[in-house]
Amino acid sequence: MKNLFAIVCIFLWFMPVVAQNNPVQIRIMTFNLYHCENMDGSYDLDHIAQIIADFDPDVVALQEVDNKTTRSKKIDQIYELGARTYLASLFGKTISFDTGEFGNGILSKYGYKEFKNHRLESIANYETRALLEAKIRTKDGLEFKFLSTHLCHANEENRKKQVRHINDMFGNSELPVILAGDMNALPSSEPINILRDYWKLAFEKDLKNTYPSKDPKGKIDYILFKPKDAWRVIETKVIQDSKASDHLAVCAVVEYIGKK
Repeated sequence: MKNLFAIVCIFLWFMPVVAQNNPVQIRIMTFNLYHCENMDGSYDLDHIAQIIADFDPDVVALQEVDNKTTRSKKIDQIYELGARTYLASLFGKTISFDTGEFGNGILSKYGYKEFKNHRLESIANYETRALLEAKIRTKDGLEFKFLSTHLCHANEENRKKQVRHINDMFGNSELPVILAGDMNALPSSEPINILRDYWKLAFEKDLKNTYPSKDPKGKIDYILFKPKDAWRVIETKVIQDSKASDHLAVCAVVEYIGKK
């Protein structure tokens, strides 16, 4: 009987992606943390962790994360946020900075099957940008790729180069993909239109501004997914908190309904 139980468990683990008639719901957040320096000048990780925990996300994409930098008191920020929210943490270095590292992060309720950090293509003399990729499997058996990234803020041609690189890497992925992060681009901009060739925007009908947090003037933080017809948006939300960061946290609840 014990052997039979083990065989059943192995079979369930290797079952294919959940079928269309059994939709899987995923709660997603993306948040540019401004290296966890709050707008009052403090480093209140508990406040940031509470914002994340209150939404109860399955996956979180984080940008501008410090890892053991001097300015952040040598704290491993992604690990500390993971510990406070009971989510598995993953860090991807973008650059060396201030005796430590600076980059993107992911938190996940389900851990990670695989992960990889990609350096994005860039025009010479601009700051390096990166994308952190994780392969995740939910308790319902849905396997998908989750991406956290932060595009160039200084030059639109550079952003266009970077989104084309993202499309090249993941446009033909066999697995469903969720892309989240600070794109530094407005909804009507060419970089976002280039992404639309492959991706559906969670906020297509509700373009709430996300930056700056105190008095938001534009939307530059996004959650996107592909294949476009495989996902249904259930809810979208921008968390109105002007203390935690210079960006607002962006949230979506989506269902994977399968390819048509």
